[in-house]
Amino acid sequence: MPKDKKQKLVLTIGEERPGFSAHLGEIVYIASPGHKWGREEKPPRFQFVNEELSAEEERDLLTKLWKRDFNRSVWTSRLVANLDWDKNRYMKQMINQIEARTLRR
Repeated sequence: MPKDKKQKLVLTIGEERPGFSAHLGEIVYIASPGHKWGREEKPPRFQFVNEELSAEEERDLLTKLWKRDFNRSVWTSRLVANLDWDKNRYMKQMINQIEARTLRR
């Protein structure tokens, strides 16, 4: 399991708007807490989620396979219903599970 975890801010889409391709909960960027954000990167359009992440976990979230479920405060699969991101599993295990479920359809 990855050991070197650091506090990160995950910038996500907080609301969908007509004419924009971004979807609710989509991960936009992951940065250190001291990152200087732009004027437009604020609620309600964007939301920040504090996470303690290793480099591997950060890469996993940036694969675009995950989105934020704000109602349950979890990262959930964009491809498989009811599959939540689990920090205790390796990315390869998660990808294999998603592929197995997707192929059954």
